[in-house]
Amino acid sequence: CVLCGSTDELHFDHDLPYSKGGTSISVNNVRILCARHNLAKSDKIE
Repeated sequence: CVLCGSTDELHFDHDLPYSKGGTSISVNNVRILCARHNLAKSDKIE
């Protein structure tokens, strides 16, 4: 996880969520988060 360093239950996260027009095509829109941080983020833009 880029936020806490965890290596358990990793998820791909979209900085700009699909629901807000984000895409997986750009590597600049994807980062690795643990389940805790990704689920807490939901579809928020940070």
